[in-house]
Amino acid sequence: MTTFKKLSVYDSTHIYAIASDDTLYMHNGASWSQLDSTALDDIDVTKDGDLFGIEASGQTLVKWSGSAWGSSLGAQTLKFIAAKSSNLVYAIASDDTIYYWNGAFWTQSDTTTTSCLVVSKV
Repeated sequence: MTTFKKLSVYDSTHIYAIASDDTLYMHNGASWSQLDSTALDDIDVTKDGDLFGIEASGQTLVKWSGSAWGSSLGAQTLKFIAAKSSNLVYAIASDDTIYYWNGAFWTQSDTTTTSCLVVSKV
């Protein structure tokens, strides 16, 4: 049986998870299946269904195309993400400061440090 360490829910037929081996799975409403073998540190799905992840090897933001992860979005080194839309992804960087991705580049939100991040999808 596969053990999951992180879940992100879009709807009842699109539940994404990072397994204990750091790979991506999806629940389609009936069963779990592995979507990809790329090692991930974090994932989050937007209210529109766009799935983002932090690729473990470079700790950079990547976006799921439906069949594979795209290339790194910017060079910011990340620990955690919270995605509201495809052009608004918040992140905690390796130095514990908050950044956001606007669809083109990273901007530091402020110099406050944090270890937790949640974004309302409403």
